[in-house]
Amino acid sequence: VVDAARGALGTPYVWGGNSLQNGVDCSGLVQEAFRKAGISLPRVSYQQANSGTRIPLKALRPGDLVAYDNSTRNPGADHIAIYIGNGQIIEAPRPGIGVRIRRLGAYDRQAGAWGVRMSG
Repeated sequence: VVDAARGALGTPYVWGGNSLQNGVDCSGLVQEAFRKAGISLPRVSYQQANSGTRIPLKALRPGDLVAYDNSTRNPGADHIAIYIGNGQIIEAPRPGIGVRIRRLGAYDRQAGAWGVRMSG
């Protein structure tokens, strides 16, 4: 999962996109990276966040998801990223910023982010 996501670094953000070469949004990146690893996930971030077991950020392992509920437009997660280890995530953050790696930090804790483990 992590290797597939890393292969998409720099891919443009495209709302509703699910092409690791031509453009993805946050949930498209997650869905496609997991698909390349042989794991089928739903398309939308809040459904992806509900597909696994909720865990604290301090328990994250590479390949776990990091979910954010930062909007009232739908129930549950509105943004989702993949934890890649060493305190970092890979994400497709928003229009104008392609797939990138960034550190988890105070913002993530203040935003109420949580981890999601897809398997034991």
